[in-house]
Amino acid sequence: MMAMFLASNTSVLLPPSPGWREPAGLMKNPTAYLKMRVLGAIDLAPGRTERDRIRHVAERSFVDEYGHAHVFTWRTIETWLVRYRKHGVTVMHNKPRSDKGALRNAFSEEALALVVRSADGLLRRTRNLCLACLLEAVRDQTKCVDLKQVNRVLLQPHWRNDADFLPTALPS
Repeated sequence: MMAMFLASNTSVLLPPSPGWREPAGLMKNPTAYLKMRVLGAIDLAPGRTERDRIRHVAERSFVDEYGHAHVFTWRTIETWLVRYRKHGVTVMHNKPRSDKGALRNAFSEEALALVVRSADGLLRRTRNLCLACLLEAVRDQTKCVDLKQVNRVLLQPHWRNDADFLPTALPS
């Protein structure tokens, strides 16, 4: 149900102002029906150009099938209109994200411990090791950096400590 406000010193219920917005949770995924109603309102809105009509519609509040009021930005409405013109009604339906539930490039606990141990407390070396390990993971086409990638990076000669390259002092 749409929230109504009591005007001061009167008993008249007023609708919310155009700038009023619902909490973010209610506006996450508007239904295809609501999107089509918003796009239909563009044709009936006053204004000389399409941009003026879209901006006018963006100031309005729309009530969905569940009674929740929604106000959409002009940019959102314009995106819906472009997608509708290009692909038709089928893009108005909400689809789950293709990467939903997929792992992102992350380090396993063992790999992260090895990177920290190998960096000798130097922040720049830690960052560079992490970036090199991520590149190795991309080469292997894996989503998670494991010990295999870290070891492959550490075996490269330029990751060895500077002390490894110093000649050892001969005992006198």
